[in-house]
Amino acid sequence: MNLDQTEQPARWSVSELIDFEVALDKWDADDSAGVDAFKSKIALAPDARTTNRSAIFLAWLKEQATPGCTATAGQQFERGVKAVLWLALFIGGLVGVGTTAGLLAHDSAQPINAALFLAGTVGLQIGMLLVALVAVVARAVGVDFSPLTSWMHALVRFSIGALNRLHGEQRAQARFVLAKTGQLSSRLAPFISLQVLQLTQAFVIAFNLGILGSMLLVYLPFVELRFGWQSTYSFGADGVFRALQAIALPWSWISDSLAPSLPQVLATQFVRGQGAFTLDANAAHAWWPFLLCAVVVYGLMPRLLIAALLQGMLRLRLRRIAFTHPAANKLWRRLQRPLFSSDSDGEPLPPGGPLADMGHAGAKKVLAIKSQTSSLSDEQVSALVQRSLGLAVLQTVSAYIDNDAFEPALVQGLQADTDVVVVTPGTENPIIAIADFLKKLSATNREVIVLLTGDPTAGLDERLKIWTRFVSIHHLRVGVARCQ
Repeated sequence: MNLDQTEQPARWSVSELIDFEVALDKWDADDSAGVDAFKSKIALAPDARTTNRSAIFLAWLKEQATPGCTATAGQQFERGVKAVLWLALFIGGLVGVGTTAGLLAHDSAQPINAALFLAGTVGLQIGMLLVALVAVVARAVGVDFSPLTSWMHALVRFSIGALNRLHGEQRAQARFVLAKTGQLSSRLAPFISLQVLQLTQAFVIAFNLGILGSMLLVYLPFVELRFGWQSTYSFGADGVFRALQAIALPWSWISDSLAPSLPQVLATQFVRGQGAFTLDANAAHAWWPFLLCAVVVYGLMPRLLIAALLQGMLRLRLRRIAFTHPAANKLWRRLQRPLFSSDSDGEPLPPGGPLADMGHAGAKKVLAIKSQTSSLSDEQVSALVQRSLGLAVLQTVSAYIDNDAFEPALVQGLQADTDVVVVTPGTENPIIAIADFLKKLSATNREVIVLLTGDPTAGLDERLKIWTRFVSIHHLRVGVARCQ
């Protein structure tokens, strides 16, 4: 099984994507034996340079599966989606049948107002589509009128207040959970949101099928329905006929009998209190083919088209997953070569450094955060990062790395869409406050690596081991390396 040369993206599903995120969260970067065994199985050479992360990550995910275990998180999500889908279809069909029954429930002596039936079945759906279209256009131009915005802001303020009342360790753990949840939601939301929209379309499709089924199988065979029209406005039969012709334009080429003619429109105008049997039967019956065609063309078909479009968008997004977020980059580098070696015995890192093959070829530019305890100049930091990691420093910012309240200079530096190298003396002791700083930094969805400086012959490898254990204990999504 050789995946090095394949360029065809793997076929991912949303459930597999969820399982991949869960597996990444549980993955131990120090599991060299497991990674090497996987690389051997898929014939991935240590120095391979394939760009097809998708296929390799999918193969890695399948390798993590445990035979005979309970359903994974992704499988449970998939089962939940299927259950909600069947529920949406059932309720949608039931609502469609109930809506039809409500619109056709009348005194047998009264005609059925065709305009009200059309508005209650098709008009409401068209109105909802127009509202959705306006919302999409408004969002595209930067207008935010979401009614949930103020409520969400209040919830966030309440959550922050509750978080600040926790003890130090609890607060740090809660912040980590919130940051991790935010990362997962930002990565999975584009896919799950499309599935949620598909469920809404399934409901409306079933709604239209319920209308059509109840009309064709119950009311038309067993009830004589006489349709007509009335209005307080002075439309006149000519105006109503022209409106019907415009509405029936998509199917008028099939047969003229699928819409009432002008004489039939004239014959079915009624006034309040007029009996249904005073209308011409043939003219009154001419309305139902028009109404059914309107439900099919303006109710059912747009929803089928939207559902197909959403499915196509979902498949396209799944095929275009980049897998370049920090956790995926960490696994990718580990599959290419170890991120760092705690037992290096002074051996230099492979050429190019641990981040050189991240994302794309060439000298990647990063933001260097220099600890206030470091005595290095900005020029020395740039040279050290270049020599040790093979990365070019775009900007150097000095900061207290034991304070998770980012200073303005650091906030401004993080506005650039670059990965981060934290440069700190190897003699600096890793404490909980530094863990909080690194957690907040990695929560910004960028790659973070801590570079320990000092004399490589003066116990720097031992400090590397200490920092490595520190990162593992606190589940930090950062890498650690030492200077060269």
